[in-house]
Amino acid sequence: MQLWFSAAEIIIQDHVSGWHSAGPTGHDLKDKLGISYVAAHRLKRKIIAELLLPHGGIIGECILMPDDSGDWLDDQDLDELDQFLNSMR
Repeated sequence: MQLWFSAAEIIIQDHVSGWHSAGPTGHDLKDKLGISYVAAHRLKRKIIAELLLPHGGIIGECILMPDDSGDWLDDQDLDELDQFLNSMR
């Protein structure tokens, strides 16, 4: 699980920073996570497929946090999250 979330963090941070239009390469993940290129490439494909599900799939469900008032994200926040995730395509 730690590897999965570490890879997801790298992919999301890379996308937010605008460094790569397609996210980190398999070689980037291989080097950062200490795994084989084949494993890194497969992991990247699976994570991106998961992130493209509504509300970010299980990764989105795990990283969504209540706001300062203690309320969970509302529909507008979820729409913005979906727009962000769809921009990864």
